[in-house]
Amino acid sequence: MHEECGVFAVAGHPDAAYLTYVGLLALQHRGQEAAGMVTFREPDVFTCHKDLGLVVDVFSKGAVADLSGKYALGHVRYSTKGYNTRENAQPHKAGHLWVASNGDVVNYTSQRIFLEQNDITFLSTNDGELLAKSILFNSQRKGGLVPGILQLMNHVHGTYSAGLLTSNKIMAFRDPAGIRPLVLGQKDGCGVLSSETCALDAIGAKYIREVAPGEIVDLETLATLGTSKNAMNPGRICIFEYIYFARPDSRIRNNLLWQARYEMGRQLAIEDPEKNSDIVMPVPETGNPCAAGFAAQSGLPLIPAIVKNHYVGRTFIKPEQSQRMEAVRIKLNVMRDLVQGKNVMVMEDSIVRGTTTKILVQKLKDAGAKRVSLAISSPPIKFPCFYGIDTGVRKDLIAADLTVDQVREYIGADQLYYLSLPGLLKACKGELSQFCTACLNGDYPIPVNEDGSLPGKAEWENGRQGV
Repeated sequence: MHEECGVFAVAGHPDAAYLTYVGLLALQHRGQEAAGMVTFREPDVFTCHKDLGLVVDVFSKGAVADLSGKYALGHVRYSTKGYNTRENAQPHKAGHLWVASNGDVVNYTSQRIFLEQNDITFLSTNDGELLAKSILFNSQRKGGLVPGILQLMNHVHGTYSAGLLTSNKIMAFRDPAGIRPLVLGQKDGCGVLSSETCALDAIGAKYIREVAPGEIVDLETLATLGTSKNAMNPGRICIFEYIYFARPDSRIRNNLLWQARYEMGRQLAIEDPEKNSDIVMPVPETGNPCAAGFAAQSGLPLIPAIVKNHYVGRTFIKPEQSQRMEAVRIKLNVMRDLVQGKNVMVMEDSIVRGTTTKILVQKLKDAGAKRVSLAISSPPIKFPCFYGIDTGVRKDLIAADLTVDQVREYIGADQLYYLSLPGLLKACKGELSQFCTACLNGDYPIPVNEDGSLPGKAEWENGRQGV
């Protein structure tokens, strides 16, 4: 797993750069380590600005003003290991086209070797550059961008929800499995592309529809330019987007994620009714909807006794374990007066490594909680994600080899409940075949190496090209 990112683009609008800046702010939760934007203006001028840092730091008022033009493509990124460099920040350039992508290519090494054997050079180890240069290479041989992208979909395997900017045109395209989200909207009659609907709301754009798996779209007209013969219908959208990653005010398949997470909590209360707790409290912010659902179903009072420091950032996307642990200590604070002497039920969306949960349980007990139970609104995460979310390698996943009781003992809780997979699917209003649930059951819709390692990416990160 290398990165989870956010993509935003505007086609044909006089304020394209500013609107893209606002859109990236709304997608900041998807990546906090780097941001970038490229714009196009007549006659044939591309201007790119990208750097490490948050959106507000990378784009000062002057930087946004310098990005003039009616076409803009932006990106926010986080890396999960090594090489968080400016060269790896997106968008990436190949000839006169630029690409920004969310996802992970699982056959990165074989595709990069192929391109380098055809005299294509690379400046980064980022998937976005591979996509850009693959499209340029294919389009020169297939007679255009659309055939070039379709050829990419035949040979580049993995996840990529992406935007492509060239002269007077932006295209959106999505991998045939449709694992990462990508949506279309309109602002003042101009096309808008976003990883999530919440960013459309941020600029006052009207939601139109999702980009279908394997589809290529002209962003200006919102017309379909082509569809991969390998496209899955309706695709295998990542279940973790529902559980945690996407913002609760976003919609996927016309379902509001806040409501889906509320239903996860309600289903959990139906499956494992808690009779001994005095109060229900969420781990903010992602635990708020499921705690509301659990409280409504169980009849227990909902008491938000945990306060989050909003300026620490998401511990989940800190690249190093030591950074995650330090961030947790200062990120969450327990109000002693609300938990002292109480049996508390803590609602959390997931347990990945157990870092946050273990520290939080100890904080609650230090604050005088009589008994701490945990209700997790997802099944145990047992397998790594190779499609763009950092859930760690398998040995880092606490539930990979431990029983529920062993996990409970490790984190120090008195009780531990997980939502069942059928309950999760019911909350998400879908069938198993409509989701990627690889992190929960090992069912990988796109084949990966049997040894469970991400094929080839680490070799390039360490400079051993061609290995």
